[in-house]
Amino acid sequence: MDVRGAVRRCTSAAVVAAVLCVAGCTSADRVHLSPHPPSPSARPPCTGEDGEAVFRALLVDLNYGRPVVLSDYFTPADRFVRWIDPETNGALTELPDPADGHPSLDALRDHLDALGAGGFRVTVVNFIDLGYVDNAAGQEGGAFEADLYGHGSAEDPVANGTANGILDCRTGKLRTVKVVGW
Repeated sequence: MDVRGAVRRCTSAAVVAAVLCVAGCTSADRVHLSPHPPSPSARPPCTGEDGEAVFRALLVDLNYGRPVVLSDYFTPADRFVRWIDPETNGALTELPDPADGHPSLDALRDHLDALGAGGFRVTVVNFIDLGYVDNAAGQEGGAFEADLYGHGSAEDPVANGTANGILDCRTGKLRTVKVVGW
């Protein structure tokens, strides 16, 4: 039995073990957590500008009399706040579905489909990004205002109007829309 060979093997194994132990404990492999959360991004989660394409696309569908697919333009019923326009008697909000009691936007869908079928012709003349707002629980998001021109039905005269709304940052869909005149 070669004592020198055995000593070299034991010494080599000890050196390798020591190197692995030291390498495993170096700071390069450790994750250092900051004692404070990172500062928020300078850019808000969304702005009114993010809602421009959604709002304009909704008006195009209404102008062409297409049935409105609510999920293309609006948040789910549990995140939706309201729709108000000159043709509504008050605000349209989510209501319980008569079939199962869950929130539903059926009244909004029916109203928008009636507008589209009734000769709705409205265009956005000017779109204004109002930034991110967080002024009321459930109404935070990207705020916008739009100058409009057109009419809500074939019988209405052509006129100027305005709309303002809030885009839900999580879904990228409309949460609130208020139209004052078409």
